[in-house]
Amino acid sequence: MHVYQPDGGYLREPYDIWFSRFDGAVLADLSGDSKKELVIARDDFYILDIYDMSRMFFIGERYWPCFTKYDGFAAGDVFGAGNDQILVATDEDDWVYITK
Repeated sequence: MHVYQPDGGYLREPYDIWFSRFDGAVLADLSGDSKKELVIARDDFYILDIYDMSRMFFIGERYWPCFTKYDGFAAGDVFGAGNDQILVATDEDDWVYITK
């Protein structure tokens, strides 16, 4: 994974993160500390990988309903609680799943 500056210039390569064309990725402030974490949903997996971009390390995993290439993936402060939630809209059962 490469990181680019807002003007498009190359900044750095902080991680060697495997990413397929059917995976999903979002930036989300999961802890409410005003710092975004990188969240990756892998195609046909039940786990979300979470990375701390400011300190450059893998935080951990969250178990999740299976994410497929046909699902939607987003993040935002849905509940107004000051931190972001992860949302996955699944095509298999037509549900939208939201983390706490």
